[in-house]
Amino acid sequence: MSDVDAEVEVNAHWLRLEWKSDGGALQRGQQINYERLTLHCPRHVALVVWGDAQKMSTIEKVDRYWNGKVDPDWMRVRTLDELRAQITSWAQWAEQQP
Repeated sequence: MSDVDAEVEVNAHWLRLEWKSDGGALQRGQQINYERLTLHCPRHVALVVWGDAQKMSTIEKVDRYWNGKVDPDWMRVRTLDELRAQITSWAQWAEQQP
């Protein structure tokens, strides 16, 4: 069983967000979930945001799960505003997909 911190759907593409505090750990079950979900559902992407999960004021790194694999430190954002801008770019891309 797992909870979802945030998820958005745009044009049948899904983006899932998981926030983890500094020093926190992504449970192995969550890793398997993201790997399998993104492998078998190519329209799904999961982002694990590492940073201050309470205030969401600082971001250390963002890992991306897509196509069954993880790209560590995939997104070079360090603030919530930068993350929002990247999510907006993803949404614009998703809107253009068939």
